[in-house]
Amino acid sequence: MVRLMKSQGLIGACLTAAALALPLTYSAPSADAATPLVTCDGQQMSSISPGLTDTVRAQSGTAAFTEGADADLLGLFGSFTCQSADPTITGATMTQQFHTMASCNQSSEQASFTGTIDWDNGKTSTLTDGTFELTNRDNGDAVLTLTAHISAGEFADHTLTAEVNSDTADPAACATTGITATAGEDAMIIS
Repeated sequence: MVRLMKSQGLIGACLTAAALALPLTYSAPSADAATPLVTCDGQQMSSISPGLTDTVRAQSGTAAFTEGADADLLGLFGSFTCQSADPTITGATMTQQFHTMASCNQSSEQASFTGTIDWDNGKTSTLTDGTFELTNRDNGDAVLTLTAHISAGEFADHTLTAEVNSDTADPAACATTGITATAGEDAMIIS
C-alpha cells in the first residue's frame, strides 16, 4: 500500500512537471466540418393553396418557423433550444415560400422553396436553392426533409437542413375542400 502511494505520488509529480513545462499560449479550436454551426428546434406552421386533396396538383404556400427560445414564450418553459457558434443567437424565425406538386398521400419530385431566417441577434440569412422531400404521407400528415443554401447574411455559404413533422387538424378535408394548413415541430441544422 505504501509502495502504491509512493508510485502515485511520483506519477502525480511527473504529470505536474509536464504540465508546467507546456507553453502557456492558447489557440482557438479549429473549425470541424462535422460540427454544426447551429442546431435549433421549434414549431412550424404552413398555409397551402389550393388545398391539398387526394389528386396531385400544383401547390404553393408559405411556411413560418419559430425556433429556440422564440418558440416557447421567450424560453420561459425551456422546451425548445437553439445552440450556435454565435453565442448571441438563442432563437429565430424563418419564413419560406414553397412550390410543389403534391396530394394528401403523395408528392412529386418538384419541390422548391426560398426564404429568410431572422435571428434574434438582429441578423438575417437568405435561403436559396431550397428543395424538400415529403415522406410518410398520410391524409395530409407528412415528414418533410428540407435543404437550402444560405446565399447571404449570417452563415453565408453554409447549408440549412431541417426535418419537420407536419400534421393537419382535419385529415377528412383531403376528400372534400382540401387541407389549407398544417403545423408541427421541427429540427434544423446549419453546417
